[in-house]
Amino acid sequence: MVLKWLPGCGQAEIGWSLAPEARGRGIASEAAAALLDVGFGELGFHRIDAKLDALNTASAALCERLGMRRESVQIDKWHYKGQWATEVVYAILDHEWTARRQA
Repeated sequence: MVLKWLPGCGQAEIGWSLAPEARGRGIASEAAAALLDVGFGELGFHRIDAKLDALNTASAALCERLGMRRESVQIDKWHYKGQWATEVVYAILDHEWTARRQA
């Protein structure tokens, strides 16, 4: 898990990578939720986003479970391992996260 501060006021990017043998047990969901709690609660961020490869459906599902909304799809955004990759951006705002946690 990583929470990276972005230039400007109140923004960050969240990311994760999990070993294949650890997947499917809710570890990423629990860790990402804890990191969002820290980002919005302790650090006072207004917005946190996640950028992922469009082929990474597991990470997209995690973003959606966390209440993040899909904001953009950027076709052929970067070149990786000899092919063009499409990037998907998910995001959530502080008040949206707080409302989810209180529900």
